[in-house]
Amino acid sequence: TAPTGMFQGDADTVLLIHFDGEDAQTYTQDWSGTESFTDGEEFHNDAILETWRANSADLPAGFNYKTHRYYNAADSVLNNIDFLAREANYVAIQASPFQFDPLATPTLFSQQVPVQYGNYGRSVAISSDGVTNKIAIGAPSQNNYAGVVFVYDLDGSNEVEITASDAGNSDRFGYSVAVDGGKVVVGSPYDDDLGSSSGAIYIYDVDGTNENKVTPSDGASSNYFGEWVAMTDTYIFVGAKGNNNFRGAVYRYDLDGTNELKITASDSLSSDQFGYRFATDGNKLVVGAPYHDANGSNEGAAYVFDMDGTNEVKILCGDNSIDTNDYFGYSVAVGNNKV
Repeated sequence: TAPTGMFQGDADTVLLIHFDGEDAQTYTQDWSGTESFTDGEEFHNDAILETWRANSADLPAGFNYKTHRYYNAADSVLNNIDFLAREANYVAIQASPFQFDPLATPTLFSQQVPVQYGNYGRSVAISSDGVTNKIAIGAPSQNNYAGVVFVYDLDGSNEVEITASDAGNSDRFGYSVAVDGGKVVVGSPYDDDLGSSSGAIYIYDVDGTNENKVTPSDGASSNYFGEWVAMTDTYIFVGAKGNNNFRGAVYRYDLDGTNELKITASDSLSSDQFGYRFATDGNKLVVGAPYHDANGSNEGAAYVFDMDGTNEVKILCGDNSIDTNDYFGYSVAVGNNKV
């Protein structure tokens, strides 16, 4: 259906292409070098004109025996590209879950005392509960890979520097961070308390006080507990991709580190690395297992759970055909009933 103003006549005008030929016959028309239309010029197409005559005595009122009006859409778009860009930007902003001004100068976060090769920004988290209003940034390579985390107000002010009270070289404290519910959670996946790279997390108040170190009840070497963390204002989730011969697991805790709940995939296999990445919106937990061999090696999978680890739903990429090295689930997100 032609947009208003593009063609003369009835608003319900449709484009009809008429071709006299045998079934399956093809025809190519070379329009180069033929009539050059000017924008807005009216003309008639004999095929469409004859079709109207075959079905009615006259064309609809307003046609004046001209069936078409030429409209140079390409040049019109180019001539109005700035206007269209502003309109598209406006629509995008209105549809966004968070309102933002893309033309505003962004807030630049940096350490008050920058450290070379500290890997500042390796992990970043922002609170979403509407109360905590903090940003946490990890620098896991700082201090000979012992690691540091920095907490800021949303405008980048009031920097708080956090280090582990038992920091050890190569622990990589700050490899992952999460902040919500008035708490900051810091992953230290190379911590060696329960074996080499068994991993740990640290829970703090947002001012860096009241440290609480948590390790899993079944922690072991090469579990990498804490390589990825996520939280709500009620729960903390911690990944251990190396658990049980790299089948992987996700652990849920209350904000004080108690009431451990271990979540695993019902069909886990060695080297799946379930818990490599995961996300929660407070209603569902989505866990990636990018090395899962569903129909092909390292095809990957994602699992959706209720917050207590029940009602597992497995998601595969595509149409269940044999795919290899897709690593589906390498990163995940969830929100607004979408994964």
